[in-house]
Amino acid sequence: MDLCEITIRNIYTLCFRLTLSEKDASEITKNIFSNVWETINNYNPEETFSVWLKNIAVRDILVFLHSRPSIYEFDKQHSLYNDLDEFAIASLEKDERIVFILHDLEGYSYKEISTFFFDKNIDEVISIIIDARQKLIKAVIL
Repeated sequence: MDLCEITIRNIYTLCFRLTLSEKDASEITKNIFSNVWETINNYNPEETFSVWLKNIAVRDILVFLHSRPSIYEFDKQHSLYNDLDEFAIASLEKDERIVFILHDLEGYSYKEISTFFFDKNIDEVISIIIDARQKLIKAVIL
């Protein structure tokens, strides 16, 4: 099994959760691995490869998302949304979904997340997380 096979599913899942589109997730995943191949000489072996790859993925996904309108429809029939939690996450507003996924599902710190955004500081990221969690609690309880 090669390195791409090991990591491609995780990267695709991250892309899909953030973009809410199979087509976009597939295209971005391809672009990410192309970018990784082109910049592999910049990889610092002191950092784990998976973290380096995921950081590239997050940056590429956010560039894509910021070029799109804030309102994004998702396919409510997709098998991922058979899970109530995934459906509730997909229903969040774009920034809430991004920040929640990066922090609570992918393990990024508030500081790390704020570096991915040019217009959000740590306090704003924390506020977004709080709002997203409150919405998710309401969605799951109802």
